[in-house]
Amino acid sequence: MLGDVMAAYRPVTVRITHSEQSGVTALDFMVEDMEESPLNEMQRNELSRLCHQVVEERRARGSV
Repeated sequence: MLGDVMAAYRPVTVRITHSEQSGVTALDFMVEDMEESPLNEMQRNELSRLCHQVVEERRARGSV
């Protein structure tokens, strides 16, 4: 699903981190100059069912 959504916003920076201590793996996407989330409500709901936490935030260089 994310591949289809993010394809329109290339180039995309992707960061994957994993903490062995907590067992948490994080996947971050960043698109420069993005003003709002590319995800609609249905996509957010789907991600929320698959992930422990979904966070979308505005950064100085773009949205994550």
